[in-house]
Amino acid sequence: MASSNEVKSIRASLKKLGLSNRDVSVRETFGGFSSMIRIEIKNDKANELRTEIDSIAKSEEFYERDERTQEILSGGNTFITVSTSNDFQEELYQRTQNS
Repeated sequence: MASSNEVKSIRASLKKLGLSNRDVSVRETFGGFSSMIRIEIKNDKANELRTEIDSIAKSEEFYERDERTQEILSGGNTFITVSTSNDFQEELYQRTQNS
């Protein structure tokens, strides 16, 4: 399972990029024996750094696969998603409509 250390590590990496909790949110949830970390982009500043944010997420994600079937094994996995917030998506949509 993801520990708060992984979340802290992600937040520290995002901070090095100059991003704060106003730019991105990092949330951890647990389901079964695995955990999910969600990184949500909230504004243009963070959106411009999307590639770097994806790299941070990829470096912290962890899951094990069966050697033969390549299926993801249950338990002890950390999945990370990067997405844009609904409010920011709406803002981007409004900008395209007003252009």
